[in-house]
Amino acid sequence: KFPVTTLRLPIVNSERDHYDRIYGYFLRLQDGGPLVVPEGDGLPIRHVYGGDVVTALLKVVESTAGRGEAYNIGQDETFSLQQFLELLAQLMGRPLTIARAPWEKLEREGLLPNCSPFSGRWMSSLDNTRSKAAFGITYTLMSEYLRKLVHHYASSPARPIDGYRQRAQELRFAQSH
Repeated sequence: KFPVTTLRLPIVNSERDHYDRIYGYFLRLQDGGPLVVPEGDGLPIRHVYGGDVVTALLKVVESTAGRGEAYNIGQDETFSLQQFLELLAQLMGRPLTIARAPWEKLEREGLLPNCSPFSGRWMSSLDNTRSKAAFGITYTLMSEYLRKLVHHYASSPARPIDGYRQRAQELRFAQSH
């Protein structure tokens, strides 16, 4: 009987992502070396921008609709890893060079997940139709929020992140394979 609304979220991308997933890709593109990713297409990428999560939460709190229901929150479009990396490189004005290797080999070398955090074995891809209909939510296009993130990263002081510490090992791996 408790009035609850459940929101299901995929990966949330924002300026405050404490996992630094997109920032890790940003740093790799910025250094000019190849991005090391597993072979194959990978799982579909259908994330959400952090600002859209805040908007969704506010709409749910301010509304009487949706009590006792569950809603998926997520961007409208679905990208492959290749499309995502191409878009990020384009927004950064950087060339995209990819070094592909078998998943198992990257795992054995200890490169995954850091070398390509969006290459996990699991990725949620949520249908947002119900949340849009119930609350009138409009989700930010990936190209729009990536542009914001690129600007944020480019205009902020560089900072070390855990996921980039093994970059030298990645570059040696890419060169030898």
